[in-house]
Amino acid sequence: MLYFIKNFGIITCCIYFFVKLLHLSITKKSFIVFSSFAMALTIFSIALDSYCPYAAIPILYLVLITFFTCQTREQLTVVVTSATISFALSYTLFTAAAMISGTLCLALPENYPHFLPQLFCCIIQLLLMLIPFRFNRLKKGMPFLRKSVYAIPGTIISSIILCTAVLLNTSTDNLIYLIPMILLIILGILIYVYWKNNLTKTYIDKLNQKNIESLNADLLEKQQQIDMLTQDNQRLSKIIHKDNKLIPAMEYAVERYIKDSSLSARNEQIGAALLEDLKRLAGERKGMILSQEKQCEQLPLSNVTGIDSLLHYMQQKAMASDISLHVTLDCEVSNLIGEIIEESTLKTLLADLLDNAIIASRYNNGQHILLNIGFVSQNYAIHVFDSGIPFTKEVLLSLGKKQITTHADDSGSGIGMMQTYEILKQYEASLLIDEFTPDTGLYTKKVSVVFNRRHQYTLYTTRNREEITYLSQRGDLGVVEK
Repeated sequence: MLYFIKNFGIITCCIYFFVKLLHLSITKKSFIVFSSFAMALTIFSIALDSYCPYAAIPILYLVLITFFTCQTREQLTVVVTSATISFALSYTLFTAAAMISGTLCLALPENYPHFLPQLFCCIIQLLLMLIPFRFNRLKKGMPFLRKSVYAIPGTIISSIILCTAVLLNTSTDNLIYLIPMILLIILGILIYVYWKNNLTKTYIDKLNQKNIESLNADLLEKQQQIDMLTQDNQRLSKIIHKDNKLIPAMEYAVERYIKDSSLSARNEQIGAALLEDLKRLAGERKGMILSQEKQCEQLPLSNVTGIDSLLHYMQQKAMASDISLHVTLDCEVSNLIGEIIEESTLKTLLADLLDNAIIASRYNNGQHILLNIGFVSQNYAIHVFDSGIPFTKEVLLSLGKKQITTHADDSGSGIGMMQTYEILKQYEASLLIDEFTPDTGLYTKKVSVVFNRRHQYTLYTTRNREEITYLSQRGDLGVVEK
């Protein structure tokens, strides 16, 4: 009876956690299947506890994985990870419930039924398992478990909990029994912290992905506009080429008309024809000019004169290298200046970031740069996308520590990056460099400055292991493999 109550609570809790962690939809039919399986496995577990207690938990664990794999369409790795964490959470709640139940039983008479503490424990455990998913942030479980990078830490902690549970299940000595219980509580807290932190990371990743998709959509639209302008430019070039031949001929005809004083009637006809031609050409050119003026997109205004002047200058500088500079503003720049940074410092920061992007794009024959000023997790942020060459590993390692440049032959001195890093240090802003896979879009990298008071330096990259190992020499550089 005691084994039945204990194992029923643990198994039911484990199944519930598995369903909730992966946010699976449960129909009436599947509910009956899960409930029947929980009851059957509980009965089977009584025999395991009686005949082979050392192997009881591993066998139950394998049976659960087999059942979950057959009942869901998830990959085996996801099932194993989720089942491990579910089993660990279930045992952690069992331990907490056992402590609460033991405390409650101290108030009972000495002759209370021997199964009563275990019954209390089971009821408390089933009530406790409902609490985590009442919070809005945890309602959707652990969606990050489908990504192995995020799942590994939780799986390791859960495996330790399972090993502790095996020791707890087979211990008879009171001291040895107490140590695993305390360890289970500590590890359970670690699981909660891991859960909360990874939910935040997953949310940030999704937000960044949406931002990138939105920006890529904007960029595609900009590219279409550029293609249209290029076609117009070619068309106008052909017209100008034709005009270079027609206008001198018409000039000569007008000159002859003026000089020739005879045949006035004929001159009048010629003059009228020439005038008609000139009016037609003028009308065509006027329409073309108006059309071109409508199609040329102006930079958005930030309502800060100094910033607008700087961006216009940087656009002209980019155009001189056949590079298109686009700007999107998702916040009031005047508020950024008023709340976070001085205008002169912001101008210096923008100029250095854009100048580096122009030089890098020129070296890669790139044609696109995008400046976005907005927010990241409610913090002001500056993003500069470019289609240039990536930073060398030497530059990444030395950034902010000493002047270094790979473009000494093209006005590069390394002062700009040093100055940028000093500004980041002054305002405790974070520097994030996100390198994109080649041939996946218009841009090769994104350099972001986030005013979050953390002063972090992070690189998101697809570089090889050798370069990542080289970059690990710098202690304050966080490298995230994509």
